[in-house]
Amino acid sequence: MRDANRSYKGLNFFDAHDAELLLAIVRGEFNIRGFQVRDLRALLPHRTGSQISRMVKRLRMLRLVRKVHGTYRYYLTRPGQRTVVAALELRETCIIPALASAA
Repeated sequence: MRDANRSYKGLNFFDAHDAELLLAIVRGEFNIRGFQVRDLRALLPHRTGSQISRMVKRLRMLRLVRKVHGTYRYYLTRPGQRTVVAALELRETCIIPALASAA
């Protein structure tokens, strides 16, 4: 994905860092009021504000979240909700058990 002269990597649903971000943005309270970078900073304390801002920008470029005009608030889009829930479900019910049984 490219925006002007910058490229953004896709999401790896099986990467621990990306999965942690997805679990944070799919929280129920964010469905009602949306989320801000400062909300994610409280949930991801080992990340800096600039790291989280870049993660949110990547989610915006992938059209998984949208920004509310004139605010610092973001919401998951409908396709974003479906994608995140499907990816987390696949990860928890299929991939992790398959890897655990192979070990």
